[in-house]
Amino acid sequence: MRKLAFLGAIAAGIWYALNRRPQPAGSSLPEDSWPQSAPAQPAEDAEQLKAETKRNPDDQTLVDRVESEIFRDRKEVKGKVNINAEEGVVVLRGELDSQDLIEDLVNAVREVDGVRNVENLLHTPGTEAPTKS
Repeated sequence: MRKLAFLGAIAAGIWYALNRRPQPAGSSLPEDSWPQSAPAQPAEDAEQLKAETKRNPDDQTLVDRVESEIFRDRKEVKGKVNINAEEGVVVLRGELDSQDLIEDLVNAVREVDGVRNVENLLHTPGTEAPTKS
């Protein structure tokens, strides 16, 4: 039994010696304290990121913005227009009642933040649908 206790004490001493870390001079923190985290980024960075995201949204966000804009005051076009976006280019497809409504829609889409270009494939009844060029 004495040998077992002696070996346990030796093992504990070896473990202690191997796991000891030197503390910096003048430090009053215990050895096992958590490391300090980096300071939070300034609010200006968050505002800059928010502004950048507004100017360059992902494709789905851009489609959502366009739908919100054009369907807000134009209930008659909902369900008649298909909207897709790819890298800031919005593609409008569908059939609308008048050329004036088509032009109004295209101009409204161009005003949405993040839209780089609009590809208009809308047409009126009785006319053939435009194709991509």
